[in-house]
Parts: sequence; structure tokens; C-alpha cells
Amino acid sequence: MDTWEKMYEEARTLFNPHEVSDFVYANHVVAAVEAEDGQIFTGFCMEGTCGVFHLCAERAALFNMYQFSGQTKVKKSSPFEINLPTAKGQVCPVALAENFS
Repeated sequence: MDTWEKMYEEARTLFNPHEVSDFVYANHVVAAVEAEDGQIFTGFCMEGTCGVFHLCAERAALFNMYQFSGQTKVKKSSPFEINLPTAKGQVCPVALAENFS
């Protein structure tokens, strides 16, 4: 299994769109980042209807990478939107992770 497939599989386990409350929606976007040392970290999106609370999946994955490993260099980043891709290459990174390095 190549790195992109591994990232996809790890992020896919978090994909579970649902309402946390009447005002918060979560897990409709998931992401995986590969750190410089090859470790993969994941995250999911949480959005509040009031517009004040929002955490995107890529930021959550980056936070997890830094929190659990102290790393700041990203080799690969791969967010997945509401409809998970069904074929290789159907991913649209938002390039947030590239700004973190």
C-alpha cells in the first residue's frame, strides 16, 4: 500500500458526518498529513452554525501532528470532502499544510 492509500484509509475511519448538537456539525471533512518522519496524523472538521466555532480537518490534523510529535514539516497532505473519493486521484487539497512547514 502506498502512502496516499494509507493516508486515505486512516482518514476514512474518521468520516462520519453527524450533528454534535443543534448548533455543531462534525466529521463531514477529514484529512491526513504525512509528517517529515513518515508518521501519519489525521483530523476532522467541526463547524458551528453561529460562524464563531470552526475547525477545519487539515488544521486538526496539523495540530495533532505538532501536539503528539512536535514536528512542523509536512511531506503530504490530503483532505477529503463530504463525498469520499471513489477512485485514486480524486482529492482536492486546500494547501493549508504547505503553509505550516
